[in-house]
Amino acid sequence: MYDRVKGSGWIHLHDEKARQIEFNVEDVAGNRSTLNFYIKRSNEPKGTLEETTCQQYFDRNVDNSFEYEDFKMNLPAGSLYDHLCFTYSQKKISTGNIFSNIHTICNAYTPAHRYFPLAIKPHIEFNRSFTDKAVIVYKNEKGSLSSKGGSWEGEWLKTRTREFGDYFISIDTIKPKITSINVSKGKNVSKQSTLSFRISDNLSGVKNYRGTLNDQWVLMNYDRKRARLTYKIDEHFPSGESEFKLTVTDGVGNRNVFETNLFK
Repeated sequence: MYDRVKGSGWIHLHDEKARQIEFNVEDVAGNRSTLNFYIKRSNEPKGTLEETTCQQYFDRNVDNSFEYEDFKMNLPAGSLYDHLCFTYSQKKISTGNIFSNIHTICNAYTPAHRYFPLAIKPHIEFNRSFTDKAVIVYKNEKGSLSSKGGSWEGEWLKTRTREFGDYFISIDTIKPKITSINVSKGKNVSKQSTLSFRISDNLSGVKNYRGTLNDQWVLMNYDRKRARLTYKIDEHFPSGESEFKLTVTDGVGNRNVFETNLFK
């Protein structure tokens, strides 16, 4: 559908007259949003534009690949919305919780249509005892970090992603955080209907959780948007004293446990 856009999305300003621009976006249900604004061409110089040097030219209709020293990636045909002037750079760093070069592919504003694989080699001095804690980290344009996971293939840590930007290897040795909302040790919960917790993880993300009551599994509902985990007190919660236990595990196996005796 993008090939049929008139002018390929470019708006040409041939004089200094102000032009009104209107964008209309409509979803499948017919809901529409409209944005109006004016633009005007200026002949005043705005500085010198730096010429962008393409390491490779990627045709979106064919398979593309790039490899340089300790970084490699593949873009299967159809992964891009348009042909791409591909750029790559790396920054050598050996401080903090970073165990590879920082690899920059294009920039965070380059869109990808489909997931594509990439792989990174760690520094030579990477401690192999932390192999199972290693993840590939993505840094966005605002500096926020997110884990892309990863699995080892020989000396390479590989993952799949849809973002362009900065990537590097880090390790996650910090266990998930469990914060009680309405539960305290030895509390009488006979007058409440739920047990609620807030759970989070600093890097690799919450992978799974398990709640038990007197060593028996209980159903807990996870509101991922609010990072809230809730157990609805039901007929399976017996009168008297009970042992409640919540175990939360992150993406690389770090585990945290909250347990207490409760009364009803």
